[in-house]
Amino acid sequence: MATTVSILKHCQDNLGENGLAHLDWYDNKRPSKISAREFFHQYAWAVLVSGMSRKSAQGWVDNNDFWTEFSMSSCRSSSLDQLLKRVGAERNTVRGKKLAAIHAMARELDGMSPREVADRYFDGVIETRNLEERHVALLRSLRIPYLGPANAQFILRNLGGEFIKCDRWVEALLRHFKWRICDLEKAATKLGWGLARVDVVLWSYCEDNIRITRNVSKHFRAVGL
Repeated sequence: MATTVSILKHCQDNLGENGLAHLDWYDNKRPSKISAREFFHQYAWAVLVSGMSRKSAQGWVDNNDFWTEFSMSSCRSSSLDQLLKRVGAERNTVRGKKLAAIHAMARELDGMSPREVADRYFDGVIETRNLEERHVALLRSLRIPYLGPANAQFILRNLGGEFIKCDRWVEALLRHFKWRICDLEKAATKLGWGLARVDVVLWSYCEDNIRITRNVSKHFRAVGL
């Protein structure tokens, strides 16, 4: 019978090109310190991808030159309506409301030092490796638009914290394998992985190889797991 460790190894060993790129990002490119720019970038991405597939969100970002049009400096110098017009979005649509939240966050963060960002949002933590589960609750307590528990975990993971985001893939895997989060934590310890590495490997494997959550059980039966 396959163990949690063997399943994680299988997923890592069978990542596609995109999955390997995500794993390289985790291993080598995640930020080590809090800054206004890093927090804004991760917040904006979490908001944009919320309720969408990563592929759809990335396609829209690329087609509309989002990171230029909605950069912190653009948000500072241009009104929301001006920027919405540039990317062809309307205020009262789902996307327009997301972009309004991003615009407001950019203006709030603009000019803040790393210390000010850390004190305002992360209880004084600047070194991202020190982000903990308590910071998820802290972010949620600030009532920032689109920051439910999953998005808060997602942002903190992408900033450098060690979290497993309970997204649609993780939930489907927990159901199929009858795992609990503590099972993944124990497997991570045995493998010498951080929890965010577990998250990246599982998410990337599922995106590369399964794509639709209802196919999780069928897929793993087919590969003998």
